[in-house]
Formats: sequence, C-alpha cells, structure tokens
Amino acid sequence: MTKPSAGRSRDDSLLAQIERDIIDPSTPLSNILLKCVTLGGHARSGPLRDWAKRELNGYTTTEDVPVYRKIIGTLWVVHVNRGGYNPMPQPVTPSWFPEQLREYVTEEVHLTESVSELEDLAAQGKDLSVKRPPFDDIARLVTEAGWKAGNIPQMQRVGEIYIKFQPVTIKGVVSRIRSTLAELVSEMRANMPEGEETPSADVTNQALATAVPEIRIENSPNTIFNYAGHDAGGISNSVNTPAEPRRGRFWPIVGWTLAFIATAIGTYAGLGQWLDWPAPWK
Repeated sequence: MTKPSAGRSRDDSLLAQIERDIIDPSTPLSNILLKCVTLGGHARSGPLRDWAKRELNGYTTTEDVPVYRKIIGTLWVVHVNRGGYNPMPQPVTPSWFPEQLREYVTEEVHLTESVSELEDLAAQGKDLSVKRPPFDDIARLVTEAGWKAGNIPQMQRVGEIYIKFQPVTIKGVVSRIRSTLAELVSEMRANMPEGEETPSADVTNQALATAVPEIRIENSPNTIFNYAGHDAGGISNSVNTPAEPRRGRFWPIVGWTLAFIATAIGTYAGLGQWLDWPAPWK
C-alpha cells in the first residue's frame, strides 16, 4: 500500500488523475483506461489490468462482452431482382422469418471493438449496418421458400439481410463505459482507508465486480473469469455498407462456433424438406 509522500498530495495520485479524467468529456476513454492498466499494476490487481486491456484492445469473442456493450438494432431485408439490382429495403422483425431460422436473425449485437473504434464511430454521425456471417445463407433459403410458396416473384430474390442502428446507440455505449469507470473509482474510494492513495487488490477487485457484474473473480486476485450467458449471435463483419462487408478490424468474424456450421450443413442437406415449411409471409 502506497502512502502519500512528502510534497505530494492525495490529489496528485494516479487514482485522482483518473477521477478528473472521467468527468472531463474531452479526455478520450483510451487515455483513462491506460491509467487503469497502470493502477491495476500498483494495486496488484490482475482483473483490473485484464478488463482495462480488453476495453482498450477489443474483446476476443462476443461471449466476453459486458452488458453495456450489447445493443439492439433493426433488421432489414433488401429485395432485389434476379440480377441483384433495383434494391427495395424493408424493415422486418425476427417473426418475419421461419421459426427454424429465427435464432440466427436476432436484433442484438455485441460490440467487440476497441474503445477508440467505438468513440470514432460515435463521432461519425452516420447510420451503421451490421451483416452477420449466416445472413447470406439465410437470404438464399428464404428466397427459395418464397418462390415455392409464391410469395416472392420468380424475378425477385432476397439480396441481403443486415441490422441497422443509429450512431446515437454507439454514443450510448461510450457513455456507459465512462459511467462504469466512474462507478469503479467511486467504489474504490468508498472502501479505501483514509490517507491511502492506492487501493489494495481486494478493494480494487471488489470495486470491479460491482461496476462490471459480468465479471466473476475467483480465488486469486490475478484470476478473472468473464461470463455473459448465451451469445445472442451478435457476430458481425460489416459496417456502413451492407453490400460489401468490411473485414478485419471492424466487426471481426469471431465466436461463430462449429455447432452452427454443423447446423447449417444439416439445413442444406434437408433443403427440400425445409421448402415445405409454412411460408413466413402468410
């Protein structure tokens, strides 16, 4: 535990700097989180370092994403002609799709991007679109069913499916991350002994568990386990232009397990049987 040194007040401590940065909206979240990584080292808190680094660098899988990074958008279906031209976008709900496919077309998106990317997106002021890996396959299946049932003209098809949301949604996520940091520091302050400038590992870990309930810390202060329950399928691989998915940094295709691949193979194998399902448009 670090005691205030001569000539240095508690207001100059790393924790105090983080407090001031949090309430200053001009300070990027990445700067605050870098200080949290350093604070985690001073406090001997592996969980704090781990959480702050995930926020800085992005989450590896959607299953690790905290609840404040989960958003709800609107599903859109784009009808086109057989050549892929004359797009006609249409907002839909999951109930528009056959029951057997609805679990793959949820409207929830889990944001795995780094906090800097989220801040950049929030500042763009543009509507954003997410296209998940199975949507092209689902569009093809829905088209085949529509042709068979007579609900989609033979000269048309479902060209693409995507989720659309407004930049204010991303701004809300950025705001919630800042609020989480404020709660984290507040919990540390409330449980630190008077006169101390650096929280202990126990105080730090308890504050983190309170601010980010999805985190479970067990046994060692250097052990951290994240759990977010069932992944709502918020894996995505495109932004801004649904027709041409952007790959790499934004919306990385991660966490789509072999279980889905096996399910997709089974779906294709039974395509003829699937086409006899009741059409979803009736």
